[in-house]
Amino acid sequence: MNVIKRFKFDVAGFALYKFIQVLSTIIITKILLQQFSVDEYAQIIILTTISQFVLIDTGTGDSLKKHILAGEKEVNNLIVNGFCITAVLSLLISFFLYCFTYFIPTTQDVNKNSLIIVFAMSFLVMPFKICREVLSSYQKTYIHSVFLIIFTIMGTLYFLLFNVKSPVQAVIAQQASIVLGNVGCMIYLLYRFNFKFTDISISLRQLSRLFPDSARFFIIGLSLMIINGIDLLLLDSFGAQSDDITEVSLILKICIYMHTFFMFVIYPSWPLLNYLKRNEALKYKKVKLFLSFFIVIGGAIVSIILYLLYGRIISYWTNVDIKLQSEVAAGFILFTYFRLLADYIDYFLRSENIFQIQAISTFAEALFHIILGYVGWCFSGVLGFSLSLPLSTIICRILPYLITYSKNREALKCKP
Repeated sequence: MNVIKRFKFDVAGFALYKFIQVLSTIIITKILLQQFSVDEYAQIIILTTISQFVLIDTGTGDSLKKHILAGEKEVNNLIVNGFCITAVLSLLISFFLYCFTYFIPTTQDVNKNSLIIVFAMSFLVMPFKICREVLSSYQKTYIHSVFLIIFTIMGTLYFLLFNVKSPVQAVIAQQASIVLGNVGCMIYLLYRFNFKFTDISISLRQLSRLFPDSARFFIIGLSLMIINGIDLLLLDSFGAQSDDITEVSLILKICIYMHTFFMFVIYPSWPLLNYLKRNEALKYKKVKLFLSFFIVIGGAIVSIILYLLYGRIISYWTNVDIKLQSEVAAGFILFTYFRLLADYIDYFLRSENIFQIQAISTFAEALFHIILGYVGWCFSGVLGFSLSLPLSTIICRILPYLITYSKNREALKCKP
C-alpha cells in the first residue's frame, strides 16, 4: 500500500472515529441534561474540563514519532522508555491538578476521594496513548481509531442502559472508554512488534535522547491544553453564571466538532508530507496545495455556516435556547477557525523539520489567552472574553509561524 492510500486509510479511520465520538457526545450530553439540574450539569462540565487537563500531551509520543520517522530501529526500547517518561509526567500533572481543585468554586462540594478516582482514571490515558503516535509514524493510525470506535460505542451504551446517579460517575464513565481503547491498542501494538517482557529496559541513553524533544512537545501540549480547554474554568473563576457556562459549553462543543472535522486531515499529514518532501517533490507540492486550500477555504466556509446555524443546531440537539449575544458565538467560532489555521501551519512546519518556534509561540499564546481573556471579561463580560481569544491566536502563533516559514524558504533559496 503506497503512502497516499495509507493516508486515505488514516483519514477515513480518524474521520469515522470522530464521527462516532461526536455522535456519542451528542447522545450523552442530551442524557445528562435530562438527568441533572443546570448546576449539576455545570459541575459535570467543570469536572470533565479539569480531568481533561490530565490528558495534556506530555510530548513523548511526538518525540517517538520524530525518532521513528528519522529511521530509528529500536522501537520496543523507545516505547518502554517513552511510556516511563509519560507515566511520571502524567502522575505529576494529576497531583498538581488535584491540588488545583481546592481553588475552583464549582468543585468545593465534590467529595475529594471521588476526585482522586477521576484523576486516577484520567492519569491512565496518556502513557498508553503513545501507541497512537507510534502507529501514526507508520501511517497506521486507523488501527488506533478502530479500538477507540469500539470502546466509544460501549461507553455510549453504558449511558443508554444504566442510570448515572452522580456527576462524578458521569465523568468517570466517559474517561473509562478512552482508557480501555488505548490499553487495547497498546496491547495490539506490542503484539505486532513481538514485544517480550524481557525487552523491558530503562535506558538512560534512550531517556536522554527522548527527553529534549519530549520537553519541547510537552510545552506545546500543555499550552494547547490551556488554549483549547481552559475557557470554562476561566469563566467559572471570573464569576460567570451557571446558565452562561452551560450555553458557552454548548457553543464550544459545536466549535470543537468543526475543529475535529478538519483535524482528521491535518493530524495524519505530518508523516505523509515528511515522506513526500524527501522522495516525491512534485507530488509533495500538489498535496500541500490541496491541504492548504481544504483548510483555509473549507474552514472559512464551514465557520460561516456554523455562525448562521449554531442557535438552531443547539436548540434541536439539546432543547436549550441560546440567550447569549450572537457576537459571543462569533468570537468563539472565529477563535476556532484561527486555531485551526495555526494547528495546520504547526504540522506543516514539523514536516519541514522546523520544531523550535512552536513551543515558544504556543506558550506565549497560552499566556495571552488568559491575560486577554481577563481583560476582555473586565470590559464586557462573556462577550469581551470571546472576542479577545482570536486576537491572541493571530499575534502569538499565526504571524510567527508564517514569518518563520517565509524565512526558511528564503534561506533554502539562498543555498547554492
